Amino acid sequence: GVKVNVELINRYETNIFNTVDEFLSFMQKYDIPNCYAHIDTFHMNIEEGDVPAAIKKLGKYLGYVHIADNQRHYPGSGSLDFEELLKVLKDVGYEGFINVECLPIPGRIEAAKNAITHMKMIERKI
Repeated sequence: GVKVNVELINRYETNIFNTVDEFLSFMQKYDIPNCYAHIDTFHMNIEEGDVPAAIKKLGKYLGYVHIADNQRHYPGSGSLDFEELLKVLKDVGYEGFINVECLPIPGRIEAAKNAITHMKMIERKI
């Protein structure tokens, strides 16, 4: 009954489970019923050509979500389209937590406030 989330991390930090395709290939081979992907938009921005399409591919295997902008700062401070990302998460039926994992820039309180403000604005929009 324990859910195991495997984080997909970019190639500069590890040499396994860098992409959604690698994770799905593993799941096809081993078919572990309680294993899911833990995605992180920062890592996905490095490894995936199309982040929303990669999320759609995961479908039922999506277990947990970390968000940060392309430069690992708070969401809304860089170039990632978080409105599109939230729409895709909704489309695939993801109902779990979304955790901001970003650098404390310009400071930890400011980063947290800016992330919450940005994500709530998008949530109201969609």
